[in-house]
Amino acid sequence: MAKRSFKITPATLGPRGHLQQPDYWLLLETTGGKVREIDRYPTYPEAVQANREVCERLLH
Repeated sequence: MAKRSFKITPATLGPRGHLQQPDYWLLLETTGGKVREIDRYPTYPEAVQANREVCERLLH
C-alpha cells in the first residue's frame, strides 16, 4: 500500500509576476506518484487546519 501524504501549495488563476499573493491555497494528496486536489482554501491558515483534520482522521 502506498504511503499517503499531503501538501499545501499556492495557486493563482492566471499568469502573474513573482511574489504575489495567491488567489487560493490547494490541499493536495500525493500518493503513489499521483496528485489529487482535495480542496481549495482562501487563506493559508484555513488550509493548514484542513490538513490537520484530514491527518487526524487517518490516524484514528
